[in-house]
Formats: sequence, C-alpha cells, structure tokens
Amino acid sequence: SGVLIAPAVVLTAGHVIDGNELKFFITKDKAYIIEKTILYPQYKTGEEIVHDLGLLILTEGCDETPAEIIHSGAELSQRESLTTVGYSHQIKKISKPGTFWYYGTFEEEPQYMRFLPLKGHIWFGDSGGAVFEEGGHLAGIISSMTVVDGTLVEHSASRLDRYVNWIEDTITHEKCPLK
Repeated sequence: SGVLIAPAVVLTAGHVIDGNELKFFITKDKAYIIEKTILYPQYKTGEEIVHDLGLLILTEGCDETPAEIIHSGAELSQRESLTTVGYSHQIKKISKPGTFWYYGTFEEEPQYMRFLPLKGHIWFGDSGGAVFEEGGHLAGIISSMTVVDGTLVEHSASRLDRYVNWIEDTITHEKCPLK
C-alpha cells in the first residue's frame, strides 16, 4: 500500500520498498511508472527498522487527489477515532467508523503512534497504508501490528507530524512533477 501525497509522490512504509524493485504505482486501474524510491535517511539502525518511511517518486503526476498530511506538532486525542486505508489482493479497503482508535505513543518510540482495534482487525497487505485522523488529515503510515494468541491487539504507524519537514524537503529537492 501507499498514499499519494503530491501529484507524483507516494508515501509508504520503508519496509515495503527496502530491497524491492518496484516498477509501478497503480490506482484505479492506471499504472504510473516509479522513477525512484527513497528511504528515510535513518531508516535502519543495524538490522532494526527505526523510521519506517519511504517515498516513491513517479515519472508523471497522478490523476488522483493527494492526501493532506497533518501539520507538524499536531496532537491527536487519546481514543480519537481513526480511519485506515490499505490494499489486499488489489482491493482497496477502508475501515468502518469506530473500528480503530488512537491509543498514544511510547516514550522510547515517539516516532510511532499506536492504535487499537475496537470492532475488528486490519487486513493482510496493509503495510504502507494510510491512517487518517477525524479531521481527514493523513496522520500515519501503517508500519506493523502485534498479534497475541491469534488475536490482533495493537497496530503501529509512523507519526507523520514528526516527518513533515523531511517529506516537504525531499519533494522540493527531487523537483517532483506537478502534473
């Protein structure tokens, strides 16, 4: 999964693009050629993924409307309802209202937000998918999940309020196509 954030820029989880030769970004049955993939500079420390973000730079702008990223320093409220979007087997899936809620962040990993399922679980194939806050802004990129005894108990997403400057600087530096 990935989220269009500018006409020719897709945001995804770093582990989705790490070591993979991705050729296309597909949306609404149209394929866009991926010109370049960019991992967050401190993506890994040794073998441990620390900042699970990456960008796909497309050769041309996409016809879709890009998602608007939450601003730097934005705060989510605990128990705030979240909407998740991901893909599985070429099918776009959007969580129903009230399925997920924001739990918080851990001091030792402030770059990640934790969210919990109330009425279900997320589907396979969602890494790199979107997490939207109640106001409709893109707040996170799905990174991982925790399963205990076959039950999904927690999700983790990269907190985009912590990465807005890197995202904007990279888009500017790469001179991404606007159309």
